[in-house]
Amino acid sequence: MSVVATTTCRRMLVKGLAIAIGTGFLLTAGGCSIDRDAQVLVVPDTAPGQLMEALSGTSVQLLQRADISSACTVNAVDGVPLDVWTIKAVGAPARGTVIVLHGLLDSKATFLPLGREFANRGFDVVLVDHRAHGRSGGKYCTWGAMERRDVRTVMDDLQRRGAVHTPYYVFGVSMGAAIAIMYAADDPRCRGVLAVAAPKDFRTVGQMRFPLMSQEQLDRTLEWAAQMAGFNIDDASAELAAVKLKCPLILAHGRLDGVVPYSHSQAIYDAATGPKELIPFPFNGHVTILLTDRKWFCDQIERLASWPTTQTTTQPTTKVATQPTTGRGESS
Repeated sequence: MSVVATTTCRRMLVKGLAIAIGTGFLLTAGGCSIDRDAQVLVVPDTAPGQLMEALSGTSVQLLQRADISSACTVNAVDGVPLDVWTIKAVGAPARGTVIVLHGLLDSKATFLPLGREFANRGFDVVLVDHRAHGRSGGKYCTWGAMERRDVRTVMDDLQRRGAVHTPYYVFGVSMGAAIAIMYAADDPRCRGVLAVAAPKDFRTVGQMRFPLMSQEQLDRTLEWAAQMAGFNIDDASAELAAVKLKCPLILAHGRLDGVVPYSHSQAIYDAATGPKELIPFPFNGHVTILLTDRKWFCDQIERLASWPTTQTTTQPTTKVATQPTTGRGESS
């Protein structure tokens, strides 16, 4: 497959994924049983992410082309195998490491071009397939409750191998943005978070997925989903994690997002007690914000890297994005 064809496929798939996710959230329960509804929330369709992995090529092929520096599997604390790629920083020494976290149904392969951009800026890069996504194992998605620990386990392993350099910065989109905030709240090595279109917690995800379900039925469904997947619902909350987040946080969100409403990032921003900034994209939704030029995302990571570690925020900081909000679709 040619480079042009592959790029086109990636752009189409990214748009299709976002539309599919949005449609899925807006569907009603449709009379399904609690067990089936619960599975909808925590058993993701692995096909889209695996397709992206196939389009990118095998890890061996990527290594041969020098698109990545290493590929490995790291076992999570519960034994789930997590597939990981790293890219070494261009130039030495590295300025730190950027951890890149994909969203629901996606995979790390979507973010490979963005990862190379971060490496060109002098950062080591780590790309992870979340459990039940891409080439990682596991059946259940826990919306950050286990994934926050998975990311730290991966970074512990890579640090022991000498494959990455501190400090760490983390970038995430949608579900990956929520996971980024939760992970950063747990790991003092993390010095900055860039979270794009983050959902605030698992409970609200359930409300978006089943908007016509009664509160009593929704509560039962959420509890059964959490029990099925083996996690505590309150552990899957970016809003709660933001309260104990100490490093700088940049939130970016489209005002016209119909999948994860802008109010989610606003709630996370309000909860955050450390240095923070909220950047609304006035005319973007869940799809179009993902088409932002890669340079803009890299610029925000560089801002986080230069943010004084002792800075505190005493007044709300909200900026309207003026950077180009369309460009290379591979950035998503």
